[in-house]
Amino acid sequence: MKVAFITGSSGFVGSNLVTYLVEQNSQIVLLSSSQQFDPSVESFANVFYLPRHPNSAYLHDIVHSISLISHPYCLNYSFDISPNSEFFFFFCSGCAHLPSSSQLRNSSIYYTINSVQPALLYSQASSLSFVSFTYLSSISILQQTDSFEISPFTPKSSSTVYSDSKILAESLLVQINTSSQTRLIILRPPLIYGPGVKGNMKLLLKILSLPIPFPVFQPYVCRSFLGISHLVTQMLYLSLHSTDHCYVSNISDPHPANLFQFFNTISFFFHKKSFVIDISPFLGFLHPLFLLLPPYRKIFSPIILTSSDQSNSLSLTSPSFSEKDVFFMVQYYIDSV
Repeated sequence: MKVAFITGSSGFVGSNLVTYLVEQNSQIVLLSSSQQFDPSVESFANVFYLPRHPNSAYLHDIVHSISLISHPYCLNYSFDISPNSEFFFFFCSGCAHLPSSSQLRNSSIYYTINSVQPALLYSQASSLSFVSFTYLSSISILQQTDSFEISPFTPKSSSTVYSDSKILAESLLVQINTSSQTRLIILRPPLIYGPGVKGNMKLLLKILSLPIPFPVFQPYVCRSFLGISHLVTQMLYLSLHSTDHCYVSNISDPHPANLFQFFNTISFFFHKKSFVIDISPFLGFLHPLFLLLPPYRKIFSPIILTSSDQSNSLSLTSPSFSEKDVFFMVQYYIDSV
């Protein structure tokens, strides 16, 4: 029996991963940073509270506990865990955004959640002979070049507390991996889209749902995106089939997407006419200034992952992005408004 341990199940990536695993009838253990959890998981998942600094026996006590119901961190009991199962770990949680006024004051939160916690859990997973440990990093840790192309040889660049914490996490995990039998998988996605998306992409959905013109610089320039179904599929594929003991890779949809086509598809599923307007001929000189704004840069900077970085195990070729993910993203947004 395969058992998936997942952090961040209430987040965008984690919740989609859980949905996919439920459809596959997998056994699921959710590690929650909150003592509140979605009641819909009660029937199929064991849920445990995850402290910021889990002690050295945290995972061991879950795997080998005689009575999970009496476990001090158990929030929900659904099935018995067999120590003879194959265990897989997916670290999907993380600290990405804090109010700018408190970012420096609370910078330790980034390092605790993004760096220290996954290192502690990977070390424990290794001692319990987990098959694999998957960690979601970010493409933002890599230095942007003038060509906006990112390859496996692009150097890392610490420009924010967030990216610095991700760089530290990768370093700690790779160091642990040198003496571990548990395979390590580190994936660096660009901007992800799909149902339940948050942050900058959710803001973009709000704007595109309005019947007003949306000015864009260079809408026919392509950039790399990643559909959530592609990411989840790849995470599971690599956790089961990767032959590399330490697999670190940038990951995106197979081909860069044309922004105009991407926005038009979003507008189509909103059942409205697209109002995307190319203002490059008139105000193109302002584009470099707009790229200095973090929300704009994350959505509109033409970051392209070279072919050697992109997923080779996914079959999607045309269109460049997943219309299914766009459709469900829009429907989820409409239902939540």
